[in-house]
Amino acid sequence: MRPLTSDDPEEIGGHRLLARLGAGGMGVVYLARTAGGALVALKTIRAEHAADPVFRTRFRREVTAVRGLTGRWLVPVVAADTEGREPWLATEFVPGPSLAEAVDAFGALPVAAVRTLGSRLADALTAVHDAGVVHRDVKPGNVLLALDGPPPDRLRHRPRRGRHRAHRTRRRRRHARLPRAGTGTGPRR
Repeated sequence: MRPLTSDDPEEIGGHRLLARLGAGGMGVVYLARTAGGALVALKTIRAEHAADPVFRTRFRREVTAVRGLTGRWLVPVVAADTEGREPWLATEFVPGPSLAEAVDAFGALPVAAVRTLGSRLADALTAVHDAGVVHRDVKPGNVLLALDGPPPDRLRHRPRRGRHRAHRTRRRRRHARLPRAGTGTGPRR
């Protein structure tokens, strides 16, 4: 989280901006507060992308589709403006690190956490795909670890000791594909 800059507006669509959560090629994501006091993550789309009719049509279609999405592992859309000069989309704010931040801070995930995370990601993406939407930016930086997910302090790999070490090592190698895909670390196969 970073402070707002002098170029940032004070509010967007009735949401008071509090901080910057991130920025990229598509726009800026802000922490904002609704008029009712709820925290949201408000993503703006840069004007140059909004000027592209193909992009604008796709953004409208995707906002319409995701507004109706429900699922335990999905972050609900609470507001959007698809017609403004710089369109935006607001979702509930998820307090917690991204998968990338957790791996950077604590190292590779243990097998049990990877299995849980993989299952929940599959459930979330199935709901998104069932609505006819393709999530165009699935990456560790966009996977949020919420309070009801694997806790970041439990994601640390804890070495085991014992006489069955060779068996456990073989088992870890077999299940290392998802951690490698999610973290960029692990055995190469």
